[in-house]
Amino acid sequence: MKLEILKAYEVFRKRNPHLKETEAKEEFVKLFNSGKIHVSFEAVECGIHKITVKSLYRWIKLREEGGLAALLPKHSEKGRRKKITREIELFVFEYIKKTGITRGKRVYEAIRYHHSNGKLSTPPPSYQAFMSWYREWKKRNELFILKYTDPDNYRRKLPSYGSIYASYDPEYYGQVLMLDATKADVMCRWKEKQPDGSYIEKEKRLSLSILIDLYSRDIRFALGENENALLVVNNLLRKWILEVGVPEVIVTDNSKIYRSEHLAQVCEALGIKLTHTDSYAPEQKPHVERVFGTIATQLFEVLEGYVGHNVAERKKIESRKKFRDKIFKKKDYFIEVYLTPEEFEKKLSDYVKKRYRKEKHSFGIIEQLILNSPRKPKTIKDERVLDILLSKFERRTLSNKGIRLHNRYYFSKELAEIYYQQGSVPVLVKYDISDISTIYVFDEKGRYLCKAFDHQEAGKRLEEAIKAKKVFKKKEKELEKLIKQNQKLSATPYEIATSIYSFEADHKVIPFDRRPQEELETETVREAKKIVKETEETRKLIEETAKDTFFTSPLKRAKALFRKIEKGEAITKEDYAFLKAYVESEEFRKYSRMEVFGRTFKNLKSIEELDIKLA
Repeated sequence: MKLEILKAYEVFRKRNPHLKETEAKEEFVKLFNSGKIHVSFEAVECGIHKITVKSLYRWIKLREEGGLAALLPKHSEKGRRKKITREIELFVFEYIKKTGITRGKRVYEAIRYHHSNGKLSTPPPSYQAFMSWYREWKKRNELFILKYTDPDNYRRKLPSYGSIYASYDPEYYGQVLMLDATKADVMCRWKEKQPDGSYIEKEKRLSLSILIDLYSRDIRFALGENENALLVVNNLLRKWILEVGVPEVIVTDNSKIYRSEHLAQVCEALGIKLTHTDSYAPEQKPHVERVFGTIATQLFEVLEGYVGHNVAERKKIESRKKFRDKIFKKKDYFIEVYLTPEEFEKKLSDYVKKRYRKEKHSFGIIEQLILNSPRKPKTIKDERVLDILLSKFERRTLSNKGIRLHNRYYFSKELAEIYYQQGSVPVLVKYDISDISTIYVFDEKGRYLCKAFDHQEAGKRLEEAIKAKKVFKKKEKELEKLIKQNQKLSATPYEIATSIYSFEADHKVIPFDRRPQEELETETVREAKKIVKETEETRKLIEETAKDTFFTSPLKRAKALFRKIEKGEAITKEDYAFLKAYVESEEFRKYSRMEVFGRTFKNLKSIEELDIKLA
């Protein structure tokens, strides 16, 4: 074809000798492209219908330098695309999954690099051929690319296959719960006391943990600086069990906190089935995710310190604040004062009580759904029993000094007897979360043995020992005055948002259900009840015998009676009964070791050992 065009040009040049070389070529190309210069039919079939002056120059030069062979195609596959093999396609999948980079040029460079290193056996196609294939490939694999480059958008575009709610199929209120946590979109500010007595100011978003019931969508929440197993168990789960009852199933994600040994122990002790969803799959627990969204849009947006739901929104809020400070005077807008954690918790609690439970949702009114539940979950009525069940098992070894736990030694008469009989043996221990001076000791099979004590820590709660008590100051008086002076609305945005009259709701007052609940009965619950019963019997016996109103405590009465016995004075039958019960109590053992009653009574085990005169 090229040769036929060059022959036609030579004929044209001979017929037009008056034209210059460049003019002749331009005129020939113009006539050829317009179809006025004819070549052989075979040449037309080859497919060249238009040419350029540059191409004509190049063909003439090639013929002069290399002859007819120079006009032939360089290879037989010119104009065809090389096939993208399965090996290259799998490499593209792997590259995007591991790096998150989807730009075609970067992917193509990676293919060429790995081929040159011998990692890919298939030679890469041309860049144009690869990009043509890659654009089509990206359209076919949109969800795969989104999964590793934009997870949030990926979850929104996932197809729905059935109802997660139906898979758990709750039959009554409190049966199946979902658990999750997120950072609240509200900035809090407070001052925290340090061990040396100084205070440091903290400003951060708190972690919001939520338990939601799948039957009614009722919730309980807990706030903390960071999410941890102690917050979930001792605060959130404890609150739910005391107010509602013991669930049968708890569904949560696969994070480290919900895989903790403490949570697993508690669920096993209470007979709760703990179910974990797949990693990075919030679509498998949509109800708790929906609650986070509802609270964020209905409450957080009208609270002081709101920082936005995402990075883009936070930038807009910051920009708005800067513009406001430049243009307006402070008296023209509300002064923003960050909430303390206590204030934030109260506002969140008010929202749940005043709006969330009373509002008419797509699934109904929560309070009405609770009342319509066919039955209630089993409960644990004794709070002390629950405290024992919620505490964590720790593995320790009994020594001649007792049991060491967190740099404290715990000891009791029963432990001494075990040590004398068996020596250093491994045991399981549990804290009393309401009093860290007491631990409960079990054997390796989990059978209850006895209690042990550390008198130096008597009366302290576990939370106080783990973290210093947080003390917060009141708002600055000047800011309070400014807020009052600039207050022009009759109601704040928060009051409007939580008002029952600002949204569609059933205005009937619905009383909470007072139906009786069946109490949970398991082996671990019975063991915990046994411990509480022993403690209560001793306490009641001491209180019943302490009839003399002159003494303000059993300890003072015992000290006065021991002084009488030392002097050889007679005591009454009531005092004798009191002393007999008191000597067998843990309080006496604790204080006698400290020689509170004197050295004479340090090793006293029974009141019969003394020579007592009765009046």
